[in-house]
Amino acid sequence: MKFLSLRLTVLWCLLLIPLIAGDLDAKSSASIASAPNSRDTDLRVLLRDVGTRTHKHFVLDPRAPQSIDLGGLDHKDVTYPQLLSVLEINGMVVIADGGIMQVLPNTDARQSALPLVAPGSITTLDDEWITSVIPVKNISAAQLVPILRPMIPQQGHLAAFPDRNALIIVDRSANVKRLVEVIRILENLPKAIDTSPSKAP
Repeated sequence: MKFLSLRLTVLWCLLLIPLIAGDLDAKSSASIASAPNSRDTDLRVLLRDVGTRTHKHFVLDPRAPQSIDLGGLDHKDVTYPQLLSVLEINGMVVIADGGIMQVLPNTDARQSALPLVAPGSITTLDDEWITSVIPVKNISAAQLVPILRPMIPQQGHLAAFPDRNALIIVDRSANVKRLVEVIRILENLPKAIDTSPSKAP
């Protein structure tokens, strides 16, 4: 009798384990689904929330991903600069056009009507894309192209205008500022002294 009672208790416990496990899984799934920091944030909802707070009107390109990972941010608290960074990571860029903020793949950035900004007065946000014409002194602009090109992303643009010794750059504001600084340093470097042995007359 005692043995039978023990067997019934063990059987009862075995039957309860799947029920308890299922309940825990359901609660875990529900908490993940309702978590504000979900890895799958609907991009349209995010743009609508940011647009409402910043009074901007976003239009999403059909090629954009449906959802993105905010990396622990709550979509209700995302600022406009943070939005630009998140979109940049996901291969997207925001282009302002007539009061509408177009969210496009960054491969389209260099063909878009980006703001033209002087190299000495770049005040745009780091992840905003701009076009800048940079006059170069004391060094050939054409010589700088192969030096600077590896620092430009594939979707950016870098070209020399030899007649006026200038560079045209299309890139994120932060990278354009970095390139301007590199150019200024190279311009101010002392010229190399020729140490090769002189040939006898």
